[in-house]
Amino acid sequence: MVTAKTDDTQVPKELMAAAAPGAQEEAGSWLAGEELEAIVDAAIGRLTEAYALEAGQVAILDAVSFEVTDLSALVLGQATRA
Repeated sequence: MVTAKTDDTQVPKELMAAAAPGAQEEAGSWLAGEELEAIVDAAIGRLTEAYALEAGQVAILDAVSFEVTDLSALVLGQATRA
């Protein structure tokens, strides 16, 4: 689960899939915390470089928390408001 806290009312609370997946193959492994952290760090680095973000903006991105979990039905991600 990705938890993003924001006061932006335009951000949807849940990200939904258009349809359920077909027959599921053998289950793979979960994304480990260290792997997720590396992905987030790389994404923040790319955003910082692409948009020349200032330290305060990077600090906001650094404050976002992410969690990998099994969500129900067609839910792909969730966000909570600050």
